[in-house]
Amino acid sequence: MIITGPTGCLSGHFINFECYNRDDLIRNCAIFNSFAPYSQLLAKVFKKDALLECIVEQLFDTVLYYIYSEDGRGDELYYFQTKNRFFHGEVVWSRYHPFVAYLQEIQPTEYIADDTWFVGSRNNYTHQVVDLLPSILVQKEISSVVDLASITTVYGRSNIMIDSFLNLNSMSDFASQKKFYLDTLQVAKKVNGWNIKCVRLRSLKLVKHLSIFKCYDLLRNILIREDCGSVLANQRIFKTIGYLARLDSRIKNQDHLIAYLVARWNAVIVPNMSNLTFDEKQQALKEIDILILPPGSENINAFLLASNKTQFIQLIPGSVREMIRNPFKSFAGLRYQLPLMNRLIHIPCECDSSGDPNSIECNLTMIESELCKIMPR
Repeated sequence: MIITGPTGCLSGHFINFECYNRDDLIRNCAIFNSFAPYSQLLAKVFKKDALLECIVEQLFDTVLYYIYSEDGRGDELYYFQTKNRFFHGEVVWSRYHPFVAYLQEIQPTEYIADDTWFVGSRNNYTHQVVDLLPSILVQKEISSVVDLASITTVYGRSNIMIDSFLNLNSMSDFASQKKFYLDTLQVAKKVNGWNIKCVRLRSLKLVKHLSIFKCYDLLRNILIREDCGSVLANQRIFKTIGYLARLDSRIKNQDHLIAYLVARWNAVIVPNMSNLTFDEKQQALKEIDILILPPGSENINAFLLASNKTQFIQLIPGSVREMIRNPFKSFAGLRYQLPLMNRLIHIPCECDSSGDPNSIECNLTMIESELCKIMPR
């Protein structure tokens, strides 16, 4: 078994391979925030986002494994096989997947003869919106080699995020495409709480890599409404501070934080956004100049839909150094902040005595210090 990364060919051929040098951008932006001591390391970890824009491979006679967990949040994962070569994404993730050794022995339960395009699904809001949905939009980017009308789009399972995205007026071409949902397949094997389903595809176009910068450009072009624009921050005498509140108790002192922000800075508290449309989210964020964000997948709303002048203060569990070195915090967290690095500040939070990153306490003194630096005197 050979596991390849995004740049390794799976025995098909690349129909799109774009390069774009952002190496200096990542290094230079890091200097303006708490990553200054780690700018070289940051550029190394995210070298694909810095140097590669988009990779799409045309595959034939491909086996697609749809793998989902019965435990926890019900994670959804995907592996692709041609001959003896497998692809999942960044190679580092495969060491955390106990089922990998069993994949070769699993036989497909169905065959699809259509021309297909993979999108998938995830039950995590950030991964669904940023990692998967832009794959739909790439079809138009390379329309010279893709017939939109003849494509069958392959998803994992239907969810509200996919439906709301496809219901946008600008997505009508994609909403009418034929769809295939992998969760309709029979379970072929169970391994340590993971259900594995398997299908063979005659022809598959697979987006193997999109730089996070490209993802943001594609999504903002679809989601941002010009008539939702706000008064530019540099035209206002007073800046508006906002806080994107969590519904749970992950920030142990969130009540104290909110009380402080409202009393000291007359802050706008943005409540749960999960039930809002994309337009409603943009309306809620458009007048905020400085937005404080707790850890969480809902932050992607702010990164995508806030004004391109908004400054961010991101609260993080643990240290900045750990964010870069831990793949669960770098590839699955910090990566989504790269396009905003020149207007984003990180403030570490204290974990409780157990070290649980889901129970943290923010430092109000550090937040006060950063706000005093940003706010006009």
